[in-house]
Amino acid sequence: MKAVLMSLLLSFSFQLAALNPLDDPTTAPSPEVDTVELEEQLQLALKVVLYNPDSAMPIFRKLLSQTDDRHMRTRHMIYRGIATVQLSRFKPDSVLVCAEMLQEESERTGYLRGTTYAYMLRGIVNMQLGNDSISLEELSKAEEVALRTKDTLMLSKIMTNTVRPHINLGNEQAALEAMKRSYSLLKNSKNREDVAQAARRLATMHIRRDEVYEAIGLILEALEVFKETGDQHNISACYHSLGNIYQRMSLFNKALDYFEQSSKITEALDLKNDMAMDYYAIAGVYRQLDQFDKALEYALKALELDRQLSRGKILSPHLNLVGIIYLDLQNISEAIKHLEEGIMHERNVGETRQLAQLMANLGRAYYMAQNYAAAIKHAEQALSIAQSLKVNPQAHSALKTLHKCYAALGRHEQAYHASVEMSALKDSISIADEKKAVLQKVYKYEYEKKALADSLAANQEKLELELAYQEELNASSKTRNMLFAAGAILLLAAGGGWGRANLIRKANKRLKEARDRAEESEQFKQRFLANMSHEIRTPMNAVLGMSQLTLDTNLSPKQRSYLEAIKNSSETLLVIVNDILDISKLERKKLVIEHIPFNLREQLNIVYQTLRYKAEEKGLLLQMDVDDRIPQTLIGDPARIKQVMLNLVGNAVKFTEKGEVQIKVKSLPNHRVMFSVNDSGIGIATDKQERLFQVFEQADNSTSRKYGGSGLGLAISKELVELQGGKISFESKENEGSVFFFDLELLPSESEIQPPDATHNPHALRGIRLLVAEDNKYNRIVIIDSLKNLIDEVKIASVENGKEALKALENEQFDLVLMDVHMPLMDGMDATRAIRAQGNNIPIIALTASVLQQDVENCKSSGMNDVLPKPFTREDLISVLGKYYPAREGLV
Repeated sequence: MKAVLMSLLLSFSFQLAALNPLDDPTTAPSPEVDTVELEEQLQLALKVVLYNPDSAMPIFRKLLSQTDDRHMRTRHMIYRGIATVQLSRFKPDSVLVCAEMLQEESERTGYLRGTTYAYMLRGIVNMQLGNDSISLEELSKAEEVALRTKDTLMLSKIMTNTVRPHINLGNEQAALEAMKRSYSLLKNSKNREDVAQAARRLATMHIRRDEVYEAIGLILEALEVFKETGDQHNISACYHSLGNIYQRMSLFNKALDYFEQSSKITEALDLKNDMAMDYYAIAGVYRQLDQFDKALEYALKALELDRQLSRGKILSPHLNLVGIIYLDLQNISEAIKHLEEGIMHERNVGETRQLAQLMANLGRAYYMAQNYAAAIKHAEQALSIAQSLKVNPQAHSALKTLHKCYAALGRHEQAYHASVEMSALKDSISIADEKKAVLQKVYKYEYEKKALADSLAANQEKLELELAYQEELNASSKTRNMLFAAGAILLLAAGGGWGRANLIRKANKRLKEARDRAEESEQFKQRFLANMSHEIRTPMNAVLGMSQLTLDTNLSPKQRSYLEAIKNSSETLLVIVNDILDISKLERKKLVIEHIPFNLREQLNIVYQTLRYKAEEKGLLLQMDVDDRIPQTLIGDPARIKQVMLNLVGNAVKFTEKGEVQIKVKSLPNHRVMFSVNDSGIGIATDKQERLFQVFEQADNSTSRKYGGSGLGLAISKELVELQGGKISFESKENEGSVFFFDLELLPSESEIQPPDATHNPHALRGIRLLVAEDNKYNRIVIIDSLKNLIDEVKIASVENGKEALKALENEQFDLVLMDVHMPLMDGMDATRAIRAQGNNIPIIALTASVLQQDVENCKSSGMNDVLPKPFTREDLISVLGKYYPAREGLV
């Protein structure tokens, strides 16, 4: 926040605010004005404009009256100074007068820079007035004029001023691109201060997006320049930004140090706006450190400055912070007073995220005061605003208060519904928090790794200088000094050896710490991937299941084609999710290759049948030729071989518009089998071939736009083939086609493959009594309707959480339980433990969207018999039921 406001207050380029019309701005100047003296007075006024605008304004008035069209450059600078003064007074009408005067004079004299500046003034004023679209239009006109003069500095300033309107219009990516362009325009400028300003502003954008590792280098680059020039105001801004960065990295003590350094400078300069922002930031850090008394001290200081400055827009978040801290200190009356004042200020703005937060906190305060009616009223208002704005944390906070109030009042049904809604929001908030935690860990690790590398490099350089000095002594020593030199060298060597050993010990310790942090960061990443997979797989199970249920009904040809498209698209999305998890497992060397007996021809036939219809739709001929010499049963990993072949054949069909795709499998000596897929498709350009097996890579961008795909399939295929002891390669010519091939050692198996268990037939499950515990109503529909369509006389009861499952088992007899793992009130694993503690050995099948091995093991260790991952097919469901409900005599 500080950097943004400072951007509007500091450089003349950046915040040309408003001009108060002067007493007589068109007064004819004295023709004998001393130009040197005029420039000196102007520079003096520009230096004090930020710190004492009232004293600068009379100088600007006087200078304007002493200049005319012969001094357009000087008049331009005067207008800029006046604009900076008037910014703090916020007089938009005066700014527009200033812009009109400047444009008229500039066009009359042909001073294009002044015309550019006039448009930029209008852009900034409209941004301040909330007219963001008009602001961008005016700034676009400024850019057109600046391009004619090839003025990179002015272009950079224009780009900078487009940032805030873009953000206000919800186009943050455009804002970032504008700031990047501003920085790139100035990067090679000889004026290092301009480059530093651009670097600091770009860093502010990165901080806003939580891209702190990208920001830190830019801030340090800018800080170095500002320290050289002694620019205290900008040094303070850099310290504030560094505080924000370290706060986001959870390095709170370091963040506090930088915020305090910033506040010392702003206090010395008496910059009250900046002082208020520093105090607000310091209060936030102290609160995160649970030092609530210190937090309150600084929060009240910030609030007092805001009241002095009449900063209405800033008052509500600062009042919110004061209110929260009073709640932390259990001072409920003061908390309510400040939160109500904050709501009063924020209501003038409309329904905002800040208003939702204030309402939710006020609801919590009234709950703590046991005023449940007032608490419910404000929590419901907070929930309504939060839901309309789709801000989950505020909605969750409001629901939590409602749940507590309803429970305290004995309104259990309402409390239950609030709890269910709260649980539904919890997962999405947890994922967002986990993602943030991952980023914090990564940024912290990357920063400390770099600091360690810099430290080691500096020490290495010091050692090298020592050694060079020793060699110089050796080379220049004369005979009479040889003994002395030798003694000195020995001492230096001994000292250097001890220093080096000490350095190595310290380095090893820090490297171990860095490695531990990296491993912790990797664990966060894996958990984040698992959660994302869970969130996608759960609704995907409903989409696929209901698509299949609907396809079983009477449909028109058009309806059937639409539903098949939905089902196929969902299956494609599931493949991408699985690919991402496979890449993650491969990176961690966690993917295990099986060595079991299997029928290769059966697996290849699945590949062929899966892709035959897609090939036929495109008018392609799909052929398969399997060598007769290949044994019927082999030892290997059928699932991974099938996965690779599906990737290769799927790609061949996707990238071939006409002709054919051939699958060939040949027997080679030493029990090796060669697999090849040949197509007559688009081929691959020679210069694109070397990166084809890289993650997220395709031949070129047009390929992904036209044909789709994630760029993961070939990377995964390569890793899977190599894990099985093979090597994958390809040959290709652009516009002529490609052939991909790999070979594996597949030993013949002496044991026969067991035929499928006859009891895995739906008819064998006739009369089965099932309890389905699943909180997602769509997934319940899929399970219940699928089983009713497949199994005769099936009896199914359903519940929505683990507690209800326990109650159902106490009141009724079941043959088997399908138990979702993640449910509100009591999850599936806790429910299973409770069931086993009662001595009930009923088969329990876990339903889970998580496919991580650790989660599967956790399910089984809780007492569950098996795991059925979502999304599952009907065949999967019948198969797992059949394992634990053997066919009864006469029913098969």
